[in-house]
Amino acid sequence: MLVCDNGYDISAIYYAPNSEGILLKLSLKISKAGKTDAVEMIPAIAASGAKFETPDGQLSFWEHQGEFTLGKGDKNVSVCRQAAKKSVP
Repeated sequence: MLVCDNGYDISAIYYAPNSEGILLKLSLKISKAGKTDAVEMIPAIAASGAKFETPDGQLSFWEHQGEFTLGKGDKNVSVCRQAAKKSVP
């Protein structure tokens, strides 16, 4: 689960890498203002970090140095960090 700015809540599921160590799929649940969308993403080219995008390229999700950026089209719309894990007493 990620804590994001601009009112977004995002949970990400990274799937196991293939035999060459490449992650081929990422699933996101993106919530904002009571609306939730589920999207499947594929790897995309990034100068650094790990980047995924929808097959039509309209939505992207990029991780770099512990920061996650959600993009729509050519604009970044939200920056997220991993939520702190709660300990069970």
